[in-house]
This record gives sequence, C-alpha cells and structure tokens, in this order.
Amino acid sequence: DPDLLDDEAWTALHEHGAEVAYRVILDLRGFYIKAGQFMSARPDMLPHAYLKRFRTLQSEIPRGMTGEG
Repeated sequence: DPDLLDDEAWTALHEHGAEVAYRVILDLRGFYIKAGQFMSARPDMLPHAYLKRFRTLQSEIPRGMTGEG
C-alpha cells in the first residue's frame, strides 16, 4: 500500500528530525530548552515524534541548563 509506505517514511523522517532538534536544543540551552518544554505540551504544534522526544526536556535536563538556579 503506497499510503503505508508514505506514513512509514514520514514517521522515520520525524523521528530523525526530532532527535536532531533535541540535540540542538540541548546545545543552545536556556530559552531553547524552555521552548522545547512548552512545545512538548502542545500536541497541536508538532508531530508525535517531536512531542515524545521533547517530553524528556520536562524531567531529564541537568540542573542549570535552563538558566534557572
């Protein structure tokens, strides 16, 4: 089924993009971590793969990376 292949391709693309974006967010820190946290709580903004990856920004960020004490 061509639609299934398209869905699988999009899923793989989103999973890869989510991981790349996550790493960039961690590198940039501060505001970008906060923005990622916000977006992880907004299922209307991003594909599921991004939401799932960005949710780790809620609880797995070392202290001090967000610019807060």
